[in-house]
Amino acid sequence: MSDSVTPEQALQAIFDFTAEQLHQGRSSAGVERKLVERGVEPAAAKSIVANLKAARANAIREARSEAYAKVGTRAVIVGGLWFLGGVTVTLLTYDAAVNSPQGGGFLVAWGAILYGGLRLVRGIALLAKADADEDQAST
Repeated sequence: MSDSVTPEQALQAIFDFTAEQLHQGRSSAGVERKLVERGVEPAAAKSIVANLKAARANAIREARSEAYAKVGTRAVIVGGLWFLGGVTVTLLTYDAAVNSPQGGGFLVAWGAILYGGLRLVRGIALLAKADADEDQAST
């Protein structure tokens, strides 16, 4: 077995080093300078740093989009259920009052309707934000 490093391993080591330097908060120029000191051509160093920064930004954008989609979906479901529950209670009590021989009052469940409607709108807005982030990540 030989101890020689393959070109793929050397390239992976360069990318790992660059990613670690960027993760530690080093500036792009500083990381490029360190790569050049390690024997990487200046143009290649600039390209490696730029590509890793772009990949990191895309990964962050995708994670944020997934979080928005998850929270938005839950908000739409919960908001929709509250809204429908409030409307159902209102309609059932209205129907009972109208069909009662003595007449009577009915309950307008405006709290549940308002809460559900607001939560539903918030969920839709988060889903739209998730879609916008996904569109931005794919460009």
